[in-house]
Amino acid sequence: PRLSASYIISDEGFWNDSWGSLKLRAAYGESGRAPGAFDAVRTWNPVGFGGLPAFEPQNLGNPELGPEVTAETEFGFDWAFLDSRISTEFTYYRQKTTGGLFDVRFPPSQGFALSQSENVGEMINQGIELSVFASILDARDWGFDLGANFFTNESEVLDLGGAVPFTAGGGWVFEGQPIMARRGIRFRNGDQVEAPRPCVEADGPEAVCFERDAFLGPPQPEMIFNLTPTIRGPFGVTLSARTEIQMGAW
Repeated sequence: PRLSASYIISDEGFWNDSWGSLKLRAAYGESGRAPGAFDAVRTWNPVGFGGLPAFEPQNLGNPELGPEVTAETEFGFDWAFLDSRISTEFTYYRQKTTGGLFDVRFPPSQGFALSQSENVGEMINQGIELSVFASILDARDWGFDLGANFFTNESEVLDLGGAVPFTAGGGWVFEGQPIMARRGIRFRNGDQVEAPRPCVEADGPEAVCFERDAFLGPPQPEMIFNLTPTIRGPFGVTLSARTEIQMGAW
């Protein structure tokens, strides 16, 4: 299902023309991702053993396996003012995934060495997108434009459905942490000249030690800001530059 709507509020009679034009918009939609054709089936691999036909475990299988469903809600507006010399676009989005499909490893004692696709819990992904464009100088032969974009993104694993934390795509899936979180050894006060040792509960915040399997950060930037100035000159010559800052990722 998908539904979207917009409302050009600046077309109303009470709107002052000096306020520019403003459009409000909202949208909701769902999308799905199906598991593989045989992910739900337990399979075996034919091999030879001692000159006789035999078989070995291949796919563990899960008859309860279902699709991954992501629902997203968006709200925003488009606003242009000062004779459209300044225009802005703003969007807030929130995605919620249920039954997320991940390849999960099971205990080797079950006899199956390959990972099994599983519907693992719930995850959210939310943030804002803001774009601003300004035509600062608009002469016959010269012009100067300035564009800026600001994006935020925050993800969190809400529930693993009883599954233990696992690795996927080079990161870890832990409840209460970003999706595909980076984990490793974190040194505390490592700039001090002292031999570090493993941190224990009795260590204070000033201790020189290291934590094993510590949460390091999300794999994707949680904030992106870029600035793009553009100079327009005679004979169609254009000179532009771009500066971008990314923060919050490991």
